[in-house]
Amino acid sequence: MKTIDIVKEFWKDDKTSVQNFNAMGISSDPNKSIPVPSSKQKRIKVMVDGTFAKEGENTIQTQKVNAVIETMELEVSKERSKRLRLPKSYINKLNYFLDKYKFDYDSMFKDFKNYDQWSAKQCRQRIKKYMTIQEQFANYLLSRNLTIEEVNNWKEYISDD
Repeated sequence: MKTIDIVKEFWKDDKTSVQNFNAMGISSDPNKSIPVPSSKQKRIKVMVDGTFAKEGENTIQTQKVNAVIETMELEVSKERSKRLRLPKSYINKLNYFLDKYKFDYDSMFKDFKNYDQWSAKQCRQRIKKYMTIQEQFANYLLSRNLTIEEVNNWKEYISDD
């Protein structure tokens, strides 16, 4: 359930938007609910009161948490699967580089198919990122009849430094 669906569930058409937000405990204007303190306001307060605010003193008033906010917090706290995927053109180029050079990033950098002009470190970054995306890298391993241990045993020509 998305945040917008949660808000729609508790929305009442007979109220204004400000009244609906207040009833749900959501701020309709964050600039008013959590004001950004200006240095001028702090100086005026010091001149009038003659005291400084203590460090750690919380000036933001906490509002009571209601069903809408609890539902939103539950939705946000749910663990989501990573949806990172590399484009097919990247995959094809990285497969070509891995087949031809394994982990020799300097040779990848000098290859004529490196028309994007990736540096050796950029090639290394992209290969490492590709290897972290299990679904896409597993296809590479299956198509080449390789295991992850065999790939990890390939000599790397650039150190991690």
